[in-house]
Amino acid sequence: MIFRNDDIFLTESPRGYGEYHSFEKFKRSHELLKGQTHLLAIIASEIENYPEMKAYIIEHKDDFVFGIHGWAHERYSEWYEEGIYLSLKRAKEKVEKEFETKVEWFNPTWNKTNNSMYRACERLGLKVQDSY
Repeated sequence: MIFRNDDIFLTESPRGYGEYHSFEKFKRSHELLKGQTHLLAIIASEIENYPEMKAYIIEHKDDFVFGIHGWAHERYSEWYEEGIYLSLKRAKEKVEKEFETKVEWFNPTWNKTNNSMYRACERLGLKVQDSY
């Protein structure tokens, strides 16, 4: 079983509910999931906004599987393949550089997919985590 943390580094709720990020909640979930496969679905554009969380993840890097949730929290299921490819490529490269790790997963925002998304992810060597 894979446990997934979505929206890592996301500042505001995509549903308009105000501030979303909670480093304390993240640390608690990490402690609860110790020893389990813990997949991080990272919003790459906001990594710099939370240096303490970035440092924590790096410190505990071996506890996580790294994935992306996008460059930003976009409705990728409504995009064309090339746009998805370029945005996810940017996100993948950013996460791999910042955390010195390999990103193998894309976790679709809003839990929605389309054929263009699968093709873009295949080009990037990403597996789509589409079972919820």
